[in-house]
Amino acid sequence: MNRVLAVAAIAVLSGCGAANDKVPVRLDTIVAAGPASPWLTVEPAGNIVPVTGLSGTVKVEPSPALTAGVEAQLRKALQPKYYTDLIVGCRGVEAAVVVDREAVPATATMDLQATCRVTSRGSVVSKVYKVRQAVAVKASGNDMDYQTAIPHLIELTSQDVAAQIWATAGSIDTSRK
Repeated sequence: MNRVLAVAAIAVLSGCGAANDKVPVRLDTIVAAGPASPWLTVEPAGNIVPVTGLSGTVKVEPSPALTAGVEAQLRKALQPKYYTDLIVGCRGVEAAVVVDREAVPATATMDLQATCRVTSRGSVVSKVYKVRQAVAVKASGNDMDYQTAIPHLIELTSQDVAAQIWATAGSIDTSRK
């Protein structure tokens, strides 16, 4: 009897595999073509953004890659402030989204993390930046508007990281005080 129950449980759980399919999300709206910034780099990392809080876990796969979206948004925020001898290099970019369908309106919250090395006129600081942003979403079952929510969340979290990087640059560069 126990074997029958175990086999039945495995069969039921294996049917949940469809909830783990990858959902492609275009980041074209936040990754603008432009000149490369040799002073700013974001190393490629894992490109799957897990989304939980729906009926199951969804694996969002951004294209271009998550790191390309983060780098483009960092460049957009920091380029106008750039000064000679500012170098920013980030790696280990990770993101995850949790959907709260019970909230009114439903919300999607992204946690984004990046380890960045900021060099400002010879002074160097390496920090882990962790940020969180939320947006309202239309969510039902195992679905939400990924094409709108994910790029917007990457924009918001990257802007927060950029603000923290700028604050770090200011704290280590005595000539800017």
